[in-house]
Amino acid sequence: MEYWGFHMAYQLKDQDVTPPAVDPAEKRSIAADGLAAVAMVLLTAALITLILTQIID
Repeated sequence: MEYWGFHMAYQLKDQDVTPPAVDPAEKRSIAADGLAAVAMVLLTAALITLILTQIID
């Protein structure tokens, strides 16, 4: 088969593209990582606010 003058040297074959089942432990780990990230953002914002209130006063 030619496409714009190029010859394809391979053929696409049917492949199983079904994703693997999600491990419940991995799912919990991902959720814990997300919760930790949100907590770090909130603590950082609180620390910045505390520092700014000390500087401004």
